[in-house]
Amino acid sequence: MPYIIYVPNARQPYITNDPGIYMDCLKVFNRECESRPLSDPFCKALRKEEEMRNLGDGRRKQLEDYR
Repeated sequence: MPYIIYVPNARQPYITNDPGIYMDCLKVFNRECESRPLSDPFCKALRKEEEMRNLGDGRRKQLEDYR
């Protein structure tokens, strides 16, 4: 299940399938987070945009920098 994490000062949300990252962001860092089904149109559009812009690795690093 995709998890959407809204990172401060980031243009767009970060999406991950890792429940550990989701729980850390939600419980430890008090980030605004939500889970959505894989078939959700917002998740599909967000993943497609990240792939087109090659943002996946950069977004992961950006999220880890906040940890």
